[in-house]
Amino acid sequence: MAKVKHDWYQTDTAVTVTVLLKNATEKNYSVQLEQNALTLQADGIEPIALNLWNPINVEQSAHKATPSKVEIKLAKLIAQRWEALERKTKDDVNALFKKIFADANEDTRKAMMKSYYESGGTVLSTNWAEVGAKPVQVRPPDGCEFKKWD
Repeated sequence: MAKVKHDWYQTDTAVTVTVLLKNATEKNYSVQLEQNALTLQADGIEPIALNLWNPINVEQSAHKATPSKVEIKLAKLIAQRWEALERKTKDDVNALFKKIFADANEDTRKAMMKSYYESGGTVLSTNWAEVGAKPVQVRPPDGCEFKKWD
C-alpha cells in the first residue's frame, strides 16, 4: 500500500487537513472522527491515523472530495492555536508522570524524586519502602553503558 502526503493549516476556529488522493470520490474513502482522533482510509493507500493536538467538535466538522485531494475541516472546541497537528506520545507519557506525582502521597513523591536523582535518571520508583532503605543504583537501558563524567 502506498503512503500519501497530507498537510494542514489552521484558523482561530478550525483546522483543515488536506490529503493528496488522486481520483478521490465519496465512494473510495472514509473518514472517522472522534474528539481527539482522525482516521482516513481509502482504496490502495495506508490508512492515516492521527492523534489530534486538541479536541474537536465532531458534529461541526466535515470533509469533501475533489479530483486530487480530500479536505477535512475540523472544528476546534477551544479557539486557540495548535502547536502541531498531532500530539506525540512523549507528551502523553510526561502528562502521565505529572499526574502520578500530583496525585501521590508524600512517600511516593519522595521515592520518585530519590530514585530518579540517585540513579542519574535511569530509575523511577514509587515504592518508598524499597528506595528509602538504600541508595538507588544506576541502571542504564539494555545495550548502553553508564559513564560518570568528572
